[in-house]
Amino acid sequence: MPTASEPRLARLRPPRTLALPASALAALVVGGAGGALWGVVARGWMRFISARHEFSWEGTRAIILIFAIFGVGQAMAAVLRRSNRARRWQRVGRIVAIATTVPLGIGAGATMLPSTIVGAVALGRTAMPPRWRLVLAALAVVGTLFVLQQLVDDLDLWRAVAGWALMYAVYLPLVWALSRALLPGDKAVPAMRP
Repeated sequence: MPTASEPRLARLRPPRTLALPASALAALVVGGAGGALWGVVARGWMRFISARHEFSWEGTRAIILIFAIFGVGQAMAAVLRRSNRARRWQRVGRIVAIATTVPLGIGAGATMLPSTIVGAVALGRTAMPPRWRLVLAALAVVGTLFVLQQLVDDLDLWRAVAGWALMYAVYLPLVWALSRALLPGDKAVPAMRP
């Protein structure tokens, strides 16, 4: 808890990580539910950037399921990290986190998958030299320019630019979540108090 002597802005700073429930099962359920909810947000964004406003329940369910799988994978990585098991289990958690990110690249998401993973590595691998992290972050941003070009080709300019800006609102939380799984092994992931 911040002391009274700390600057006011320091006390208002958000926590560096979101806490999951202490129970592994509850953490996985929260991760899956959070991922599914974010899938609904992503589906709304996809509808906004679509040149043809087609809508199918099958497609919507698939998108929500893919995002739920992503959420479960990130929660599983967090559970393995905070269990203080051997480093190999933390590596398993990283592999699970990345493997459950790959389905986000199905179909049109393939354009953003490299930026998502490279951005997460740049943000999460804090032991990497800063210049390499900066290079990876720049590569992640450059990848998003291809999406902007596709949007400009398909949509009115205002909608393309707005859709591109909203893309960051959709993808940055995914990058942040994956980056937490990629943190070096000595960074703890807190559990909620029961």
